[in-house]
Amino acid sequence: CTTAGESARTHASSRAVGSVWDEIRSTADDLLNAGKRTARDLLRPDLREPGLTAAARGVGDLAGLPVFSDQGPAPTDVAQGALNNCFLLASLASVAAADPSLVRSVITDLGDGTFAVRVMRGSTPRFYRVDADLPLRAGSTARLAYAQPGADDSLWVPLIEKAFALDRGGSYRSLDRGGWMDTTYRALGLSARTLAFGNPLAAL
Repeated sequence: CTTAGESARTHASSRAVGSVWDEIRSTADDLLNAGKRTARDLLRPDLREPGLTAAARGVGDLAGLPVFSDQGPAPTDVAQGALNNCFLLASLASVAAADPSLVRSVITDLGDGTFAVRVMRGSTPRFYRVDADLPLRAGSTARLAYAQPGADDSLWVPLIEKAFALDRGGSYRSLDRGGWMDTTYRALGLSARTLAFGNPLAAL
């Protein structure tokens, strides 16, 4: 693992081969050519690391662990850590239960130790490239500080959480302030609807 001060280091990257990377890169290039900045994090030659909260001390390299288990993703993969971000994790669990293929479409292994995570901004996709350097709980050399691995030590939840931290301002602190599930559903590419109910105590 590294110290907290080293967690912002940059990483050398090599281009992953395969049609998935080519497709994502082409999409990112189109966005940049259109004057949009939504693909900057995917195309940059180094990787940003989100800022940590006091609950974490440095990061651990979990490279080599699977993104999904053989039966995943599943809602039981989702386990909250030391962040007040149940709005994000509950949304991920519900989508994994209803449509696991949608979760698989959100994150792609680029084959070079990094992963592309898609976050929607309206109808525009924003891609983040992240690696498996994940925050460790303060005082631990093995336990993650935030979202925990799922079945077979699968990493899809911590990796998506990391990308959302980058999307919401570049720090895990931005997730610790809470949020709304409907914004998470939209970021995953789903529509969301809010239903208002009357006060159940009014009739008493």
